[in-house]
Amino acid sequence: MYGFFSIAHSFKLVKQKPPFHIDAIVILPDHLHMLCTMPNNDADFSKRIKLIKYYFSYHIAKTEYISNSRLKKSERGIWQRRFWEHCIRDEADYRAHIDYIPAIKKSATLLNMSMLNNSKTGNTPHFIDL
Repeated sequence: MYGFFSIAHSFKLVKQKPPFHIDAIVILPDHLHMLCTMPNNDADFSKRIKLIKYYFSYHIAKTEYISNSRLKKSERGIWQRRFWEHCIRDEADYRAHIDYIPAIKKSATLLNMSMLNNSKTGNTPHFIDL
């Protein structure tokens, strides 16, 4: 897994503007799972994910394998090109996604997001699988 400081710093930068709240997150060696709450009237999670990937990728050495197709597009070999997003439907759906993150804890490094979270900024949770 790449540097803990780099990924935590990337989240901290992106959470400043535009803000969002991380309800739960688990970082695995090759991907992460995150449940976040977006501010009211702002559901642009794609911009936030793009910025997190950008800041993290920019601040670590280029030691990973990069395919020719990624080289042509100036992409790194760290991240998947796409991500899966799901808008939480109700309390049961939220609970299921919150419970999922600790369920995979045995094979993961759980990032304590308390240092990044100041307060909830909205009420539209999203589950994002990077």
